[in-house]
Amino acid sequence: MGAVAVDPEKDFVPPSFTVKELRDCIPKHCFERNTLRSFSYIAYDLCGVAALVFCASRIHALPVYLQAVAWVAYWVCQGVVCTGLWVIAHEW
Repeated sequence: MGAVAVDPEKDFVPPSFTVKELRDCIPKHCFERNTLRSFSYIAYDLCGVAALVFCASRIHALPVYLQAVAWVAYWVCQGVVCTGLWVIAHEW
């Protein structure tokens, strides 16, 4: 017996709720804009970038066998933080 193929276009069933019903389920305060809060998230991300750059400037002081691990950890963490900034800049 083989697996049954699923065709997402043919087997698509539209949801039984409307966009208005979905939006009505979300609390009203979630749609309120707050410029100060938005900029605080950007400041938080920029502080994260600065902290990671500071940590990266100290990687050379580690033993050689730990430097590769530290660089990989830095790349992953910096990638996560900078991706968030890129998304904000992209949507601006």
